[in-house]
Amino acid sequence: MDMKLSALKGIGQKREQLLNEQGLHTPFDLTLRFPVRYVHRRLVQPSEIQDSGVFYVEAEVATEPKVYFIRKNLTRLSFKALAGGKSYSVSVFNQHYLRRVLFKGVRVVLYGKFEAAKSAITAQKVFLREKFEEGILPVYNVEGVSDTQFSDFVQEALAQTGDVSELVPEDLRKKRNLIDKQSLRQKAHRPNDETDLQAVKRRLKYEELLIYQLKSQLVKRMHQDAHGSKKTVDKETLQKFIESLPFSLSSSQEKAVAEIVSDIESDKAMQRMLQGDTGSGKTVVALIAAIAALSAKKQVVFMAPTEILARQHQKTLNDYLSSTPFEAKLFIQSMDSSDKKALEKNLRTGKVKFVVGTHILFSERIRYRDLGLVITDEQHRFGVEQRQQLKNKGEKADVLYLSATPIPRTLAMTLFGDMDVTTIDSPHGQSRVTTAVASFEKESEVLRLLKEAVERDEQAYLVAPRIEESEALHSVKSLYKKYAKRFPGRIALLHGKQSVEEKEETLEAFYQGECSILVATSVVEVGVHVENATLMVVYHAERFGYAQLHQLRGRIGRNGREGRCLLLYEGDHEIRKRLEVMKETNDGFDLSEYDLAHRGFGDLIGTLQSGEAPLQYVDLREDMDLLKTAREDAQALIDRRGKTTDSTVISLFESVENALVKDKTFSQ
Repeated sequence: MDMKLSALKGIGQKREQLLNEQGLHTPFDLTLRFPVRYVHRRLVQPSEIQDSGVFYVEAEVATEPKVYFIRKNLTRLSFKALAGGKSYSVSVFNQHYLRRVLFKGVRVVLYGKFEAAKSAITAQKVFLREKFEEGILPVYNVEGVSDTQFSDFVQEALAQTGDVSELVPEDLRKKRNLIDKQSLRQKAHRPNDETDLQAVKRRLKYEELLIYQLKSQLVKRMHQDAHGSKKTVDKETLQKFIESLPFSLSSSQEKAVAEIVSDIESDKAMQRMLQGDTGSGKTVVALIAAIAALSAKKQVVFMAPTEILARQHQKTLNDYLSSTPFEAKLFIQSMDSSDKKALEKNLRTGKVKFVVGTHILFSERIRYRDLGLVITDEQHRFGVEQRQQLKNKGEKADVLYLSATPIPRTLAMTLFGDMDVTTIDSPHGQSRVTTAVASFEKESEVLRLLKEAVERDEQAYLVAPRIEESEALHSVKSLYKKYAKRFPGRIALLHGKQSVEEKEETLEAFYQGECSILVATSVVEVGVHVENATLMVVYHAERFGYAQLHQLRGRIGRNGREGRCLLLYEGDHEIRKRLEVMKETNDGFDLSEYDLAHRGFGDLIGTLQSGEAPLQYVDLREDMDLLKTAREDAQALIDRRGKTTDSTVISLFESVENALVKDKTFSQ
């Protein structure tokens, strides 16, 4: 097992170093580097070819290939080929190097789109017949090594290495119809047929989900076992504050408050995520949690991802706190150094009990007297390490994460298994936004809508998917140029390539009403609260997910104002039909379920918690049943731990705990 890679044929010093850099150090490592996907290669007979289909077909080069330089970075290799007695015109783009190996009379395999009516083939790939292999072939995506080469290395490594230790206990393998790890090693790299492939995929997915669930649930149990600082909440103060609110809490909010206050009062360290749609009242629930901690003589931190959002939160919180002895102080980077120093001192001595701010709150020099509660807004915008730094400033402080990105109810408890999850349902009739869907033929409507909004002293967003100008897509820069002529001095530009200072300055100007129209990328989807904004126009809406469009729509129609959202799309009837869903529902959780079904996991919650989605083999659109199975098995294994002498179970937990030390996905 400790043999070096250079012991394998074809791996020299440079290649060994390259593989080492990708975490591959021994032949044994190679055997556990499973394919990321598979390609199915099957030669079809010319008689099987269907018009506009994509096939692998054996053919003979009938004319000498010629290379045509169409324009910069675009070439076409053209020749005639015979397949099944019929002549086809073949075009291959940007692969002019094939000219060196293709000659009249050479047998090839063409892979591409066949247009029978034109007797034409647009070939994506051309293989020499003697080098073409049929079957289910692995794709590894290992840098610096072709899939064929890597497959050869793996086969040699398999012959030279012994058995692999099993991670999944035998009883679970039998119960869940899983192949063993040794069979997995053999079949994953060279499946004989579709039955082998399905067995491999099921085992890879199950093991991935089981380990993820074990990590998640072990972390959660560590939090539950960790003793926090037990607090005595002044219930009278808490009740007085709730009664002072200008509205009654919804039943969903009341339930959330009860769960959070119970956590704060317990001697366990709270680790809870509060998720709710835009306008569902998360901020008020978070403030009640803060009052509970403050009434127990603890310091509270409320962290926001941007300075403008921190300012907005401070103003909103203090409006609610006006009838109480509490006040939220603001701590952001752009403050005067003297003000920052004074705040640092007052946090250290405990004179300041409640502070709202940005990432500066977890900088090394900031110390707290008795930090009891950390509230993180838009929690996915902060890295796990950043959140952990702030949490560590309190002795087992309670942590409450807020998320306005609705996660399907079927997923929340599973993906965030290391936290307790509380969901606030949106009040019915909350939204006052009308959504319309239109093709670009109706783009002239945009100017009229903008004029009407500006004349009413209201504000508008124009959102596009690209920053730079493009022939194919509208961009924020092209839109800014177009409308700046119509609304001089009343329009601003915002996108991700601007500096933090530029973005903050632009958002502040829009927030203060100094400009009427904000042209932006989707950076405005969360954390921008401008009550005067009533119009949202999204260009190329077909390129956004439902949840993302819903977040964008949530920027308007605030505080009872009427809002108008126009989704402009390019495409056919199917695209329009998909976008029409946005007209039919204003429920972010329903839309997130649609997103999961139609666009997949990545589009739904993007970077999850750590910046990288943790599931490589699993497709949550297809594998929900397997996910629930793995979660159930993980819970059973944890309950069984300590009562078993099964070496596989013991080894599994050792492996998971070692991985947890390195894994930043979990907020430990």
